[in-house]
Amino acid sequence: MGTFNYTNAPNQLAAQLSQAPLNSVLEAVTGSILKTQEKLNQESLSIAQRMAGAEPSDQVLFGRHKYSLLELGFVPEFYQLGETQVNLKMALQLAHNNQGVQIYSQLLNERNFLSGHFTPDAASEIRATLVPTNAPGLFEKRVAQMLEDVTEQAFDGIKAQLIAHTAQNVSLNDLAKAGISDALPENLSRYQARLNQLHPDELPHIPALQQLVTRTNAFAVIADYVAKRDLRPLVMEALFAAGVNGAVERNLAHYRARLAEMTSVSDDAALQTAVEQANSLAQIISFLQLRTVNAITADLLTSAGVTDLDNNNMSSYLNALGQIALASLDALTLSGIQAVIDAANNNVNG
Repeated sequence: MGTFNYTNAPNQLAAQLSQAPLNSVLEAVTGSILKTQEKLNQESLSIAQRMAGAEPSDQVLFGRHKYSLLELGFVPEFYQLGETQVNLKMALQLAHNNQGVQIYSQLLNERNFLSGHFTPDAASEIRATLVPTNAPGLFEKRVAQMLEDVTEQAFDGIKAQLIAHTAQNVSLNDLAKAGISDALPENLSRYQARLNQLHPDELPHIPALQQLVTRTNAFAVIADYVAKRDLRPLVMEALFAAGVNGAVERNLAHYRARLAEMTSVSDDAALQTAVEQANSLAQIISFLQLRTVNAITADLLTSAGVTDLDNNNMSSYLNALGQIALASLDALTLSGIQAVIDAANNNVNG
């Protein structure tokens, strides 16, 4: 703004116009554009962090597993302002006062349009194009490192609770942060109990923790079959997942039969024992089918779970076992063999 002197009109008009606040206007507009780009970057980073699933609440359930959106193949979208066109239009006004005539300048706004001196076509405008762009390669590496750091930190926290003998405080959230999948609320107490039984050296890394959860889930399914006295759904995959050793497909019916005789299965050791007993029972049945009864030993009977054996009565046991009808051998169970042994003991002991 300045005083206008008519005697030096051309020069003074040029000077007054040069004092119009164009620099500050352009700085403000440019600054707004740069801040907009910064805001876009920050928002994209925030979305990318949530997509990384660092917090369990940011993960999604897909099937039976929880994944981050990045693990499912989604990628964060980044944008940059492409070509930006700024078209500024200003209104200049002459005003008389006691100092003469002054020039006032301002960007066109709605007040100018309402006054009737301008049309909307004369308005200032900014045109900007949002252009999608790939996430920086370094950013992707940082996200991967962040996920690894989060899971390792969560795993270290769980291991610290093992050392402190406070694994009963491990939560599903702790397991999820450690990258563990398939952790089920109904099995949480089982996870905690198993962790409390471990020495810290028995949990060296995250895969070992995942194996513990997977085995616990499989064991819980089998234990439920036993509790319901219905072993028909039992499959080999469940036994393998529970960490059972020595299970073979041809003996699956014997595993079902042996577990069906039990009212409960307390732990992994009990399940493993049941499978080993069923394997020995299958071998005994095989000898009986081949009519090679003398191949049956006291040790084999013991490994099948038979009790109250007397080595002095072995010939009586073998004789009694050899009398079992071939047609009924496939359905022979531990309790059936035990009944034969008990009857032989009674006959010998009078």
